Amino acid sequence: MKILYSEETSGGGGSGSGEPIGSDANNPPTPPPGNPPADPPAAKIVIEGTKSERELALEQQLEAEKSGRKKDQIRLSELENEKHSLKQVPTQDKKPKGPRGSAFKVLGWED
Repeated sequence: MKILYSEETSGGGGSGSGEPIGSDANNPPTPPPGNPPADPPAAKIVIEGTKSERELALEQQLEAEKSGRKKDQIRLSELENEKHSLKQVPTQDKKPKGPRGSAFKVLGWED
């Protein structure tokens, strides 16, 4: 590919800058004239922060699932507590001995 220069550097007079034709390093390209294009609908939603019907429905569904899980966890905790209390062997309180001691001792059967 051959690049065209405004003037050949080896040639005689002139500016002889040696830059390609049509390059404006100091001037950025200008946008085409006319009205700028409208923002896409997705950008409008992001800027406004509004939620669609689908998002609202999903949020309600998520909240329902969270409350259901919380109820399930509470019920599970209650059942585990009940299970623990049912598994415990009831302790029998020993009756306090009277002032004379046990009946075996009184009758003389105890060694």
